[in-house]
Amino acid sequence: MAQMLYEFNIMSTSLPNVNDPRMTPKYMSESSSLSFDVPSCPKNKRLKGINVTFKYSVSGVDLAWFCKVSTTNGVFDLMYNPKVFGKPEFGEVGIWLSYWPIGNTLEFGNTVHVSIVVMSGLEVHECGVSLVYSDKETMENNMGGLEILGGNLSGFELSTGAYYLCRRDFLRLMEVGRLTPDWFRILVGDTIDYTGMALDIFKPILCVFIKS
Repeated sequence: MAQMLYEFNIMSTSLPNVNDPRMTPKYMSESSSLSFDVPSCPKNKRLKGINVTFKYSVSGVDLAWFCKVSTTNGVFDLMYNPKVFGKPEFGEVGIWLSYWPIGNTLEFGNTVHVSIVVMSGLEVHECGVSLVYSDKETMENNMGGLEILGGNLSGFELSTGAYYLCRRDFLRLMEVGRLTPDWFRILVGDTIDYTGMALDIFKPILCVFIKS
């Protein structure tokens, strides 16, 4: 039986590869990234969130990757790594399914970028996104403020304004030589000073890492 992980208000699970036309995403890419423009909502509907999926196979021992979701207008910039993630046998293909309740922060015409950033251990075969709608009346009755993912993420915000949503200690893997020292640069680019690995960046969030 598949188990669902719920953290940072993101729901996710990992399954063996599923070839079901009903699960085909609206937007698809045969690479590790894609972009799309938010369409107008169907009549009497509101955008509730997005489903993000990707198919992958294992290419190493330590699986280090993030799913990044952002908009060109800077509404949000999220990078997420789940605490629990399925690891198929070598040669087999798995699929990661996730739901992100970010619809209240998206507007018609926004360009959304989704990418699977791999630092170690995975090969991404394709990724996809679908839009999730709810009845307009139901959404209006349940909507609060425009908080990203429906909660306060200030404790996970980097100096760039991006949100680092992760409870795994990748610094430890780097220290023992099992992850490239450039892993954080691969993730966020050249927007942060990396002198001494810029550990000050992590002080607000290291306290929430779950130590193994």
